Amino acid sequence: MKKNLFVLLLLVAFSFEIIQAQEEKTDNLQLLIKFFSLGNTWSRFSGDRGYPPGLPYCTKETYDVQLAMSAFFGKNSNWGIDVSLVLSNIYDDDKFDMYVRNNWSSDYYYLSQYKSSYSDEFVYRFGSGVCYKYGKKRFIIITKALIGVTSFKNIEKSVSFKKKDSNDMYLLNYVPSGNTDSFTIMPCVSFGFRLNRILALTFDAMYSVYRNNFSYTETFTDLYTDHQTLNTYKYKGPVNNLSISFGLAFTVF
Repeated sequence: MKKNLFVLLLLVAFSFEIIQAQEEKTDNLQLLIKFFSLGNTWSRFSGDRGYPPGLPYCTKETYDVQLAMSAFFGKNSNWGIDVSLVLSNIYDDDKFDMYVRNNWSSDYYYLSQYKSSYSDEFVYRFGSGVCYKYGKKRFIIITKALIGVTSFKNIEKSVSFKKKDSNDMYLLNYVPSGNTDSFTIMPCVSFGFRLNRILALTFDAMYSVYRNNFSYTETFTDLYTDHQTLNTYKYKGPVNNLSISFGLAFTVF
C-alpha cells in the first residue's frame, strides 16, 4: 500500500512539473478542471471459471466522486496532459445473502448474517497521461489515455445456521486475502458544454481494467464439536470497470 501511494505521489508531482515547465514557456495555457461530479461504477470480473458462481467478488461500489484536470499548452494546441481521480463509496450488498440461501437452504435454516459496514470507506482509481481536445466555442470533447493505480477491498462474511430436524448449530465464515492495489489502464472520454467563459457542464465515461489475485477461505464450523471444514476459492484475472459521471468544471481557454 505504501509503495503504491508513493507511486501516486510521483505521478502527481511529475504531472505538475510538466505543467509548471510549460507555463514558463507560454502565456496561453488552457485548462479544464473538473471540481465537482457524481456518478456510479459498474464492475465485471472475468477471471478463472473455478471461482464459485454467485459468491460475491467484492463489495458494491456506488456514489462516485470524480475529479480531473486537463492542461493544454499553447493557444492552438489540442494535445495535453490529464490527471484523474475516481473515489467510490463502497457498501455490503445482498449478493452474499442470495448466494448463501441458494447453496445452503436445502439442509439448514438460515439464522443470521454478520455484515461489515463500509459506508464511510472508499476505493480509488487514479491515473495520469495524455489527452486530446476536440471542439470549439461551447462544445468540448476530450479523449484521454491514462495509466495509474486502483485500490481493491474485500470484506469478511459470516453466517450462522441450524440444521433441519436437529439442534446442531453451524457457523459459515468467508475470510478474504490478497487485497492489493493494482496497475490500471484507464481510457476515458469527457464531454463538456460551456455555460460561460469559466464554467462548463461535463459528462465523463471512464473504462478501466486491471488484474487482481485474491481468494476467500471458506470455514464451516460445527459449533457443538468445533470440527471445521475448509475450502479456498481463488480468483485470478482481469477486473473491468465502467464509471459514468456528471459534473461541473472550470475552463480557461
